[in-house]
Amino acid sequence: CFRSICDWAVLVVEKLSHDDMQRVLGWEHGGMNETLADAYAIFKDKRYLKAAKKYSHEVMVNGMKGEGSYNKDFLSGKHANTQVPKYIGFQRIAQQDPSAADYAAAARNFWDDVATNRTVCIGGNSINEHFLGHNNCSKYIYEADGPESCNTNNMLKLSEMLFDSTHDARYADFYEYAMWNHILSTQDPKTGGYVYFTSLRPQA
Repeated sequence: CFRSICDWAVLVVEKLSHDDMQRVLGWEHGGMNETLADAYAIFKDKRYLKAAKKYSHEVMVNGMKGEGSYNKDFLSGKHANTQVPKYIGFQRIAQQDPSAADYAAAARNFWDDVATNRTVCIGGNSINEHFLGHNNCSKYIYEADGPESCNTNNMLKLSEMLFDSTHDARYADFYEYAMWNHILSTQDPKTGGYVYFTSLRPQA
């Protein structure tokens, strides 16, 4: 069943030009590139790795690639959880294809920017589903719709993948405090009540 769905995902975009495909990827589409890279890892069919790259939003690779330097304003204002799965996919592709150095660098730089420049004390990020500019963090205090639990969950996933690839303890440290301080606080163990936005607004 999984392979059949992957075959469909390859087929459904087969006739889209490069430019048309890149326009499609400007909208929220989940982890399509990660899923197809997983299919390549399982089945060793190069069609899936090629498709994983086709499902990769090049402007997001190019905006965060480079060794040790990136534009710290690039992510500001962008819809946060549209972007996190893209970078998870970039890292997954890089794990399967050592020649995909730009993908790997983009994933590392994205994590670094989000974790060190856009993350608050609970380990979450974003307001009203968007990344804030570095000089606009006061919004965390007066906006009700604070960090999304899905953003943090996806950052945990990216952190785990980067730790697996590098064994750098900072990824594990981030995972630990975001899990304890955000993810575990989002669900009431007695009622099952669930929090999507974790507000930092006083008395929220």
